[in-house]
Amino acid sequence: MLVLAGIALLGAAIGVGWLVFRSVERTRRRRHAQDNRRRVLGAWAEALELLTAAGVEARPSATSIEFALRHAPAHGAGDAGPPLMDLARLHTAAMFAAAPPSDADADQAWQLVDQIDEALRELVGRTTMWRTRLRPRPSERPEHDEEPADDLVSAEP
Repeated sequence: MLVLAGIALLGAAIGVGWLVFRSVERTRRRRHAQDNRRRVLGAWAEALELLTAAGVEARPSATSIEFALRHAPAHGAGDAGPPLMDLARLHTAAMFAAAPPSDADADQAWQLVDQIDEALRELVGRTTMWRTRLRPRPSERPEHDEEPADDLVSAEP
């Protein structure tokens, strides 16, 4: 009986470890993408995941600016609001500008994500953030990481 409990515990630990690895790897891939447009879009996707983990669900029908200006503050974004607004501006430019974002823009996007993460951890706590972030989801929604269409007429995530 003790052996079975040990095997179950080991299986659970491996499962949690795998979820942590996937989360960390997804963030690393987004943060260090070769293309600055992908880095900025990845920063926005990361911010949406952090907000979701803090209980602020994404609103697919809203543009990033609308989401940052109205929806997120009304649903508990707290001190994450100002950096989220700045990130929304960078995200909109990355989606629709003809020129790709600069290195400085991509770096700033990730600095803003770090500020959002810090604000949300203070609001709901690190344990809650990780527990929610590691919750298995039916789909990974990779569309947030993808580059916009070449004609730049794609819809915002």
